[in-house]
Amino acid sequence: MGRLLWGLLCVAVGVLTLLPPLNRPLWIVSLAGTEWGYWFLIPVLLLWLPGWRGSAMSRMGACLGLFALVLLIAPVFKAWAYGKVLKADMAVAMGHIAPRANAEHPARGAPLVWQDLFRGVSLPQVESYAMSYAKRGEDVVLEVDLYRPPGNAPGSGEPIRRPLVIVLHDGNWESGSRTEQMNLNVYLTNHGYAVAAIDYRLGSSAPYPAALDDLFDAIQYLKGQALSVGFDSRRIILLGRGSGAQLALLAAYRRVDPAIVGVIALYPPTDLGYWYLNPGSQAVVDVRRVLQSHLGVAFEMVGARPLYESASPRTFANGAPPTLLIHGLRDPVIPSAQSDRLAERLHQLRVPHVYVKLPWATHGCDSNFHGPCGQVTTYAIERFLSFVAP
Repeated sequence: MGRLLWGLLCVAVGVLTLLPPLNRPLWIVSLAGTEWGYWFLIPVLLLWLPGWRGSAMSRMGACLGLFALVLLIAPVFKAWAYGKVLKADMAVAMGHIAPRANAEHPARGAPLVWQDLFRGVSLPQVESYAMSYAKRGEDVVLEVDLYRPPGNAPGSGEPIRRPLVIVLHDGNWESGSRTEQMNLNVYLTNHGYAVAAIDYRLGSSAPYPAALDDLFDAIQYLKGQALSVGFDSRRIILLGRGSGAQLALLAAYRRVDPAIVGVIALYPPTDLGYWYLNPGSQAVVDVRRVLQSHLGVAFEMVGARPLYESASPRTFANGAPPTLLIHGLRDPVIPSAQSDRLAERLHQLRVPHVYVKLPWATHGCDSNFHGPCGQVTTYAIERFLSFVAP
């Protein structure tokens, strides 16, 4: 009976890598299945330990385990196949530009490295420290975590002027922290970039454009720290996930700042009015409530349309710097149509851009830095950065 129940559980997780999740807990299981599912190889093999022939239920459980394993390792094979396409597409879009040279920590040679799924990606420790960049009222202090590249420590001579990547977290403008998903920050720091992960105001008490204003203030503050930290204030790249991607795109598109040489958006909302009308799975995230809280008004209200347009990066695409879009095609929170619409607009305006479409991936797919989405997105980000900030 135990083997049968374990086999059924594995199959249930595997099926969720194919079907749309019905609610938020099932989305989390779906995320785990697509990005960590290959680890099921070990428990599935346990189903075939001596004794599996002992009863019909044991035999059925072992067979179900194999079926589940096929479902759970399929995302890895899809990532491997897509990686070949991505490698060619990026070469066409950006030329054959080699990533920043680093003898100690070489760039990823392929979008997916099978061994790294299990052994992990090398992430040597780097120095980071928090600084306050703005104060709002009496008790709201906004901070930024600065990751100092090796060789930029005080007393090490004249600081090396590296490009700066400013990172904004997800959380639907209601939650989240600059300390989330730090592995990419550490990776980029070890590969020749300064990284700044910022906080911004959240929740209904700080509706749009509060968070955007915070980002603009953070950019100005960081420019003033360029010499002491050791980065080039003329080469800044914005990188955001989800709601943070919307802020990154807006900041890069709305103000013509030659210092912002590129923007990277992972699963971004780009057309908020369209998202309100086509919200994806409301059972996973109540998008209409989130947008109403963030913008202070429902889309149906009189006069709301201009506000939604002013908060939509797609509206300002004619001022866009080179852009990298990354989106999972199974995203139930922010449907990939959001990136589709921006990519189409960028194409019309002949703005240099790359659109990475991940066929297997759901929202937050890069949570596992060593997983299929984490590896593929790191590969794309590293090469895009080499293109915009050589």
